[in-house]
Amino acid sequence: TRDMHVSGRVLFNGHAIAPRHLRSLVGYVMQDDYLLPMLTVRETFRYAAELRLPPAMDKAAKRERVEEVIADLGLRDCADTIVGDERRRGVSGGEKRRVSVGVQLIINPQVLMLDEPTSGLDAFTARFMVETLKRIAQSGERTVLATVHQPRSDVWKVFDRVLLLSRGNVVYSGCARDMVDYFAAQGLPCPDHTNPADHVVDVSSVDLRNASSEAQSRARTARLVAAFAHARLQQSGGGDGDGDGGAAMAMPPHPMLGEPTKFAASFLTALSVLTRRSYLNFLRQPLLIVARIAQVMAFGVCLTLFFARLGTDQYSVNNRVGLLYEFTALVFVGMLTTLSVFPTERNVFYRERADGAYGTLPFLLSYVAGEVPFEIISALLFTLLTGVVVGLRSSPANFFLLAFAVFCNVNAGESIGILFCALIYHDGIAVNITSAVLSIFSLMAGILAINMPPVLEYLNYASVLKYSCAVTTINELDGLDFHCTPEQRLPSGACFPEHGSQVLEQYGFDVQDKWEYVYIMVALTVAYRCVGYLALLFDNKPNSSA
Repeated sequence: TRDMHVSGRVLFNGHAIAPRHLRSLVGYVMQDDYLLPMLTVRETFRYAAELRLPPAMDKAAKRERVEEVIADLGLRDCADTIVGDERRRGVSGGEKRRVSVGVQLIINPQVLMLDEPTSGLDAFTARFMVETLKRIAQSGERTVLATVHQPRSDVWKVFDRVLLLSRGNVVYSGCARDMVDYFAAQGLPCPDHTNPADHVVDVSSVDLRNASSEAQSRARTARLVAAFAHARLQQSGGGDGDGDGGAAMAMPPHPMLGEPTKFAASFLTALSVLTRRSYLNFLRQPLLIVARIAQVMAFGVCLTLFFARLGTDQYSVNNRVGLLYEFTALVFVGMLTTLSVFPTERNVFYRERADGAYGTLPFLLSYVAGEVPFEIISALLFTLLTGVVVGLRSSPANFFLLAFAVFCNVNAGESIGILFCALIYHDGIAVNITSAVLSIFSLMAGILAINMPPVLEYLNYASVLKYSCAVTTINELDGLDFHCTPEQRLPSGACFPEHGSQVLEQYGFDVQDKWEYVYIMVALTVAYRCVGYLALLFDNKPNSSA
């Protein structure tokens, strides 16, 4: 847990090792398979090779290494099949798990660690998985460590050595073939026709069903822990058995990777590879492409049907202001778009950054490179509908400034979505909190609420909607004249408002501050993305590092 304090030393062949060397020597496969769904198995390995193998290694050698991994893992038949996910059919569960293993094997680590590699797999697939790991261990000078819960008897026979824990204490550590005899010597023989793995787990577990069973099982496990500690002490001759444990040793460079660096890929290499990979994964999902543009366009169509066509009478004053206020809802569109795309890439990023493949900045910039072009296209099409068709002012200057404000609204929504997706790992909770924050900013944009309590007024300075609403309103009303029909005139016969400047004065928008609003809107749009970057950089998710 987050409050747990862990202490100890990490030893490699009995020697302390500098942390920077661990990533080049040890591969770690998480329990969950975090992979991009629309890439094929071969493409997944090729991009992993580009990110993890040194730039001095030529492209042909990297591809040769990829083919070696595919062959070692028995993935040739599905090498050109997409990985898939819960919505798109791809490789099987066992094959997907082997793909996760293969991503780590690309760098040919000397130690491969796996967190429950058989979980979620059927009995046959689990056995095939373990046999594959056994073959990997025997094919080269590599140690494979895996946590396994309740293995079948035929799976159990594959392991060479076993470490059995009971509530964090060592009950047995040694050769797998000797464990049954060891427990028999402790007065706990394995019954006939019983899976040895099930037996040793049962006798080393605490039974919490009732007080009597709990007391007996706790006494039994305590006895087993004490017996093994005594046996280990005798074997080590009274020492701690940790080797010299001296200062961190200077490990020689990994034969494939060379001298370790903070990240395997340089900034430019990572940015190039991640951008290409992200685009390939995205372009194979036509529905996501449509969704990125169609959400904004669908909203624009609704506004067009409702408001078209605007005139210049007194009714059009409120209609124009109401239409411009509706533009603030575009931040919700940006947020929802983020939540449909970002979490998958975020999960892959967390895993790869923890492996030391690349840093946070190239990942975020590659995401921006795939996001911004679609935002620009959707902003221009949205403005074409709501500006030209509805009847807003559509001179080139008015059109492009309005389109830019629309772009900033959508982009700000995406940035806020990234921020909360980084802070809150549960996507549903992230949606709820993000929607609440955006709703508050929308209400304070300057149309519905003009006079606010000081606390909210200060908070509003951090809202991009305050400034985008001012920019779009000034852009539309400055220099625009209105007329009155006979029934719209005041009793005195006057027509009010007759000029757009009068409307702007009512809402407290100063024409002289127009470009100041634009600059602040741009600055906040960039600042939101920078805050999202910091949230990713300093997050506290498991298995991630800055």
